[in-house]
Amino acid sequence: MLRAVIDIGTVTTRMMIAECSDGKVKQLEKRATITQLGQGLVDTGRLSSAAIARVANAVDEFISIMESHGMDLSKNDASNPFVIAIATSAARDASNSDELVAELQKRNIHLAVISGDREARLSYAGATSDFHGSNILVSDIGGGSTELIYGNAVEGQPAQIIWRHSFDIGCRRVTDMFLKSDPPDPGELNQASAWAMQQMSPYFIGDMHVEKMIGVAGTATSLVSIADSMEVYDSSKVHGRVMSELDVRQVYRRLRSMTLDERKMVIGLQPQRASVMVAGLLILIGVMELANVDEFTVSESDNMMGLMLDWPDDAIVS
Repeated sequence: MLRAVIDIGTVTTRMMIAECSDGKVKQLEKRATITQLGQGLVDTGRLSSAAIARVANAVDEFISIMESHGMDLSKNDASNPFVIAIATSAARDASNSDELVAELQKRNIHLAVISGDREARLSYAGATSDFHGSNILVSDIGGGSTELIYGNAVEGQPAQIIWRHSFDIGCRRVTDMFLKSDPPDPGELNQASAWAMQQMSPYFIGDMHVEKMIGVAGTATSLVSIADSMEVYDSSKVHGRVMSELDVRQVYRRLRSMTLDERKMVIGLQPQRASVMVAGLLILIGVMELANVDEFTVSESDNMMGLMLDWPDDAIVS
């Protein structure tokens, strides 16, 4: 049957339509729009009306695409849904996330504000669906939070998560908290890096031995697009791409020395992501250092694929 997932993140709103049958998922459509839902959240604790409107407009565009596939949203029953929307860090933190829920409900779409724990499990399932092995660390750097999940994904066996944690460290959050100058001041970057590392480092102790790191979400995929100067994004060249630590640092050094206006002109970087990309790379470098890896694999399969693979009996997915 046809199913659709809408993922409303702190920076990006995304949609995936797939044919699901016998535990297999065939992707038909995948779209993304940068809506900056979390813009200003650090200062106000609320989602702005403008940000909610941007998300609503993006969802309306996604609904048109669903309808072109013959999906009738008027029949989307919350007790047995074929369209589910999930929201993550920004909606978890905001005092008025109910306003976002209401906007989606007007469109007959149930919005579940999922926990960081659930987000991590979905990301791991999606990221490892095409990449198998033992001792895999999945890094999901979002706008408001970063999910790190470590475990085993041996082919033919259920994924085994050994350790997972959702950190309140994301590219939008770090930008708003620390990177006030344009371009970012070295002192600001150092302070941001130290803050992120201080929170994450206690979790990288003990017997963890990362054999493979997989990166999902916009920071990882945009890194490839920038490195290859993609004028038109090509997912076939992104999914499965191996990026070295040197690759990450080269792009980071390039972008951190630019003003925001200059970053908006970089080929391969969406102008709307330019304001948060430096922080995203800063976090990615920190994760690689703590995991003691010198490369990672980029995956386009993430929490949306994870939800397709683990579709709930009702729209409550938390």
